[in-house]
Amino acid sequence: TVARPAAARRAGVDVRDRVRVTSLVVEHGRVVGVDTLTLPTSRWARAAHTALYRCIDLAAPVLRRVPPSLTRALDRLERQVGTTSRIRARRGVVLATGGFSFDHRAMVDRAPAFATAMPLGTPGDDGSGIDMAIELGAAVSDVDHCGASRFIAPPAAFCRGVLVDDAGRRICDESLYAATLSARIAEHGGRGWLV
Repeated sequence: TVARPAAARRAGVDVRDRVRVTSLVVEHGRVVGVDTLTLPTSRWARAAHTALYRCIDLAAPVLRRVPPSLTRALDRLERQVGTTSRIRARRGVVLATGGFSFDHRAMVDRAPAFATAMPLGTPGDDGSGIDMAIELGAAVSDVDHCGASRFIAPPAAFCRGVLVDDAGRRICDESLYAATLSARIAEHGGRGWLV
C-alpha cells in the first residue's frame, strides 16, 4: 500500500492522506471541485485519529454495527482540529469513496437484508460520497445488494457440507462464489449453518 501512493506521485498525482471531502463545489450547474477537511500533521492529532479509527474497526465486528458515538467522536475530532480548504478540479471530479457499510442507518434504509451482517470495510465507508451525488440529482441503483462475505480458504471446504437456514432448508449450492453465497444467505434471513 505504501508503493501505490509512491507510484501515483511519480505519475504526477497529488496524493493527500487524512483528507475528507465534505462537499462538492457546484458552479453554474457543474461540479468544479470539492471542499475538504484536512487533519494537521501533529503527532497527537494523528494519534487520536488513529485510535478512534481502530476503536471503530474493533467495535464493528463485535457489535455487528458501528457505534454512532464513535463516528460522532471521529467527526468531532476532525472538525475541531482539521482545516478546511477548497480544491478546484480542472477536468471533473470522480467520486470513488466506498460504500456505506459503516453507517448502520444507511444499511437499514438501503440494504435491509444486510443490516444485521458484520460490516466490512473502513470507517470511511459511511456513504457520504453516495449522499453527495444524490444531493446533486445523481441516480443510484442496486444499493440494496451488498457483498457480505468472508472468504474461506480453501473455498472447497464449503463443499463438504450442506448450508441450511433457520428452518433447516438448504440455502443453495455450497460451491457458489463467496459473494453470491452471501447474497443467498441474506435471502434466507441473513443466517446460515454449514452442517
